[in-house]
Amino acid sequence: MGSKIVHELLALGATVRVTHRASSNADQVARLAAAGAELVIADLADEPSLARACKGIDVVVSSVQGLRETIVDGQLRLLRAAEEGGVARMLPSDYALDFFKTQEGGNRNLDLRREFNHALDASRVRGTSLLCGAFMDLVAMGAIGPDVKTGVYRVWGDLDQPYDLTCTDDVARYIAAVALDAGAGRVVRVAGDTRSPRELAAICEELRGVPSKIEHAGSVEDLTHLIDRMHGADAGPPSVFPVWQQMQYGRDMASGLGRLVPLDNARYPTVAPLKTCRLMGNEASSGNSLSSWSCSRRDD
Repeated sequence: MGSKIVHELLALGATVRVTHRASSNADQVARLAAAGAELVIADLADEPSLARACKGIDVVVSSVQGLRETIVDGQLRLLRAAEEGGVARMLPSDYALDFFKTQEGGNRNLDLRREFNHALDASRVRGTSLLCGAFMDLVAMGAIGPDVKTGVYRVWGDLDQPYDLTCTDDVARYIAAVALDAGAGRVVRVAGDTRSPRELAAICEELRGVPSKIEHAGSVEDLTHLIDRMHGADAGPPSVFPVWQQMQYGRDMASGLGRLVPLDNARYPTVAPLKTCRLMGNEASSGNSLSSWSCSRRDD
């Protein structure tokens, strides 16, 4: 996501300074430098490096992923460096469904983002959270919607509950647009598409050529009980996306609490987001790779 954001900012004519760790992929770093970005080595655990990176910067855009040490502690160090450097605005690494409306304690990863945003609200650096729903790319992977092999789609709650979806390429385009929009509000909500499980099943059936079969797995309350049991039984080391955490995202979508309302798409008319994912090739059909899928821009 970070690389995509950089390329979109450069395409809009922005001057971009990119932080990367010393261990970052050399080829990727070289490509960013060749595209016109300024590269500096910094680490969220290294406060002096963050201070150097933020010097002379107008807007900080974060695209980190992780647990508390990254989302809260690391971004707090980045925020303090931004304050010290006189940075005007910051886009934290939110890019999710609307966790400002979901229930505290109901989604561990989103709770961490909410916690950091409380600190951002208390800062003189003005924050803007870009919220985009679920990544549409997950439909191509089979993580959302019917199973790519069997066509079975297990749905919790209302089959007609709308889900907000945005392709990661378009998320990067919106982030770039918001970063350069000095008048952007505290929260910007965008979505490439809004579809119910029933609609997703029909779309995937048409595009994959495999019949979709919806199985109603139970109510949202039933899903909550299952999440609690799985979370309680999880004895493994902490990870960003264990199954129960993925299901917490699914619950926030199935409950409707994470819906993006109202949408701010009209504020950024230069971004024409993808509407429907088209899956192509055996790799995409197997759910093992995104390397051979593409999206068609449609209005339906």
